[in-house]
Amino acid sequence: MRPRWLALTATIGLAASAASAADPTGTWLTKDGEAKVRIGSCGEAVCERIVWLKEPLDEAGEARRDRNNPAADLRARSILGLAIIEGMLPDGPASWGGGRMYSPRDGRSYRATMRLARPDLLEVRGCVLVVCDSQAWTRPE
Repeated sequence: MRPRWLALTATIGLAASAASAADPTGTWLTKDGEAKVRIGSCGEAVCERIVWLKEPLDEAGEARRDRNNPAADLRARSILGLAIIEGMLPDGPASWGGGRMYSPRDGRSYRATMRLARPDLLEVRGCVLVVCDSQAWTRPE
């Protein structure tokens, strides 16, 4: 009787480890090291915000703003705290899709997917029409 109980406990423990290994929540450093983003849950979806900037101030010493946004009324909002990925839903054991990614660099939104390649490596892909670009983000130490 005891060996079955131990096997069941071990199986539950492995399942819990696998689930946490496929969890993208937490803080990630972008490919270029210019920003850190925090991924969290937004209901059933995954979303993320910019929580740190390597250079949080512009040339005038002011907080960086979303100046490339096509909507004039949004250009004064701060880059720090800005939501850049929204609506990502699980579409596999370690992947998410169906969301949108906003780039403050060019003020455009892209169809986006994410895949957790390893617990410390997140592959983020944004596409417009048939042109896509991928980045590898890492967990900061």
